[in-house]
Amino acid sequence: MMRTHQVDVDQDGNLYVASWEGGWLSKFVPKPGADPIKLVGRGLVLTN
Repeated sequence: MMRTHQVDVDQDGNLYVASWEGGWLSKFVPKPGADPIKLVGRGLVLTN
């Protein structure tokens, strides 16, 4: 993965990586039975 531009995670734990150039999007799906504690999750956003 070169020139990664954006990374996001959906509610199912799928990880999406978008490129800066080339217009590609990669989707990474957790293995069946993966430990949820070890999956990438959404960050905590604090607001006032």
